[in-house]
Amino acid sequence: MEAYKGSYRASPDLAAEVVSKNDTALDLDRKTRQYLAAGTRVVWVVYPETPHILAHDGSGGVRSFSAGQTLEEPELLPGFRLPLDELFAEL
Repeated sequence: MEAYKGSYRASPDLAAEVVSKNDTALDLDRKTRQYLAAGTRVVWVVYPETPHILAHDGSGGVRSFSAGQTLEEPELLPGFRLPLDELFAEL
């Protein structure tokens, strides 16, 4: 069997971008659009300072999750459930 030579280019089905204090809205928008344009199906933008997550999808839809809610992505991660209170308690 011959080893594969070259690079493999693919986009993940799901990407998560954790917002830092140095990120600008323009940076986050650009990164999100790049992921989606490359074929990523959902991009989670995680805001630890104002504990919430925006889930962007390829159709232009945006869902918002905040404290007290549970993050789910049933089409991509069947059975995955993450209570945001638990996530943000760790950050």
